[in-house]
This record gives sequence, C-alpha cells and structure tokens, in this order.
Amino acid sequence: MNPANNPNINYKTLVRDSYNKCAQKYASSRQENANPELALLIDRLPENANILDIGCGGGVPVAKKLAEHGNVFGIDISQTMIALAQKNVPSGVFTCLDIMQAEFPESFF
Repeated sequence: MNPANNPNINYKTLVRDSYNKCAQKYASSRQENANPELALLIDRLPENANILDIGCGGGVPVAKKLAEHGNVFGIDISQTMIALAQKNVPSGVFTCLDIMQAEFPESFF
C-alpha cells in the first residue's frame, strides 16, 4: 500500500465527500449496540460529563450510548453524517468540522 502523499489530492475533501455519498448506507450498517469496550469508559465518567465524540458519524451506536451518561458533543467532517447524528441523538450537540480546526475551552471534556 502506498502512502497518501499525492500533493494533487485533498484527502480531507476526498474523505468528506465519500462519507457524504455513503452516509445513509454506512450509518444503517452500524450495529445498534455499542461495543462492550465502551462500558469501560462509561464506568469512569463523572456525573454530567461533557463527552467529545470525534468522527461521530451518524451517532449510532457510540454517541447514542454516551448521551445516556452525559452531554455528548460530536464532530464529523461529513455534513450528511452530522445530519444523521442530530436525528439519531437529539440530545447531542453535533458540528460539522475538521477536528484539526476545533477549539474548546480548557478542561471542557
């Protein structure tokens, strides 16, 4: 496999556009139940924790499960995925953003 280093390709745009195209099918293929490993994190969360889900996709299953235990903030580069996350996890706060551009208050999460 060759490294992704072609200067003529904007890889962030490629990823965003690809997820925008396949968002519905990808999100519907995700399992409804969160992985058991997520329980390890949940057990360690303080009450009313602010939780950041980077690459949240359509919000299922991770953001949906985390929202049962705190305040979920999801970030994804795909506008279509963010729209699905907002629909699937109405209590969450979801933003279409490149995580490399994100800024948060210190110690917010």
